[in-house]
Amino acid sequence: MYDVVVDTTEGRAAYLVIAVGMKVVPVAMPSPDVAIEADRVVVKLPRARLQGMAALDMTALGPNYKRGRDILGGDLKDQKGADIGDVKDLVLNAADGVIANVVIAFDPKPWEQPGWVALPRTSVRHEGRDFVATFNLDDMRPASQAQAEQRRFEAAKAAAATVDRDERVSELVG
Repeated sequence: MYDVVVDTTEGRAAYLVIAVGMKVVPVAMPSPDVAIEADRVVVKLPRARLQGMAALDMTALGPNYKRGRDILGGDLKDQKGADIGDVKDLVLNAADGVIANVVIAFDPKPWEQPGWVALPRTSVRHEGRDFVATFNLDDMRPASQAQAEQRRFEAAKAAAATVDRDERVSELVG
């Protein structure tokens, strides 16, 4: 596989791009002729058929279609337009090609946690080559902290006593 063409409006892989000799051809997604097996993409089309297909023409597709390699390396900006990170990868759902996550390496100034973060696709919007965060960076926290908060919430919920309607003060007073 050579590349992926992303429909930025729908947030999905529209085409897989296959190198055949000296040209690259698009194969529409989803396709019964494409399977994802473990860590590789298997195209079930004969080479002769791929060679007979029209070459990829990005201008004919329109401005909402971007090559994956043109998206990678783009920026993540906050809602005011400040650069807060770099787009490192996209995570696709293998069954339908929908972009599940946008993988970001945050700049250390606004986010001091090491490593990359897989943001849900719904937490960013695509603009040109870049993405814009639709969340407030101050609301983010490491997964370990979020898990600890969830455990505390579940423990408090389990410890909470259930109250019959007749025992509530608001029902007794009056």
